Amino acid sequence: MYSKVRTFLDTSTLPSYVIKVLGGSGLLAIASQISIPFYPVPMTLQSDTVMCLALLCSPSVAAGIIITFILEVALGLPFLAGFSGGIHCLTGTTAGYVFGFLPMAWIIAFLTQGVPNLSRKILACSAGLMILFFCGVSWLSTFIGLENALKFGLYPFALKIPFSIAFAIIVSLFIKNKAR
Repeated sequence: MYSKVRTFLDTSTLPSYVIKVLGGSGLLAIASQISIPFYPVPMTLQSDTVMCLALLCSPSVAAGIIITFILEVALGLPFLAGFSGGIHCLTGTTAGYVFGFLPMAWIIAFLTQGVPNLSRKILACSAGLMILFFCGVSWLSTFIGLENALKFGLYPFALKIPFSIAFAIIVSLFIKNKAR
């Protein structure tokens, strides 16, 4: 049974998995505090960090990080922008983005697992961001309508996308090279 769990987690030991997940969740919490306060969606380093972690981890570890992060926020830990947390944060205007981190992280990790190809990493990050913005804008539109959701939840972030992808790839390559 343990070997099946270990294979699923794609890491050498269960403690190693837990350390990776809690460490990644902590990094994501720190990244959320680095923000520019736009309304209704602040611009943070969260999506950049999710991409970076997904490029470094297996799909199961990447998903574990995001699930843990969401649970920590639900428990009220101040892990979102402006040191906010709690169930109300997971039902407000930015909830679509927070929940969108899960498919984003999984798809990036899945598409780049064991592949050092730069173009594949760029495409995977682009796909992940498309998923994130689809989830975020869709949810936000239930509050302010689709036109305003695009205006406030996508367009201000569009110029940041190429820089975010480059940042995530460069940082993940730097970390991988340092880990060798």
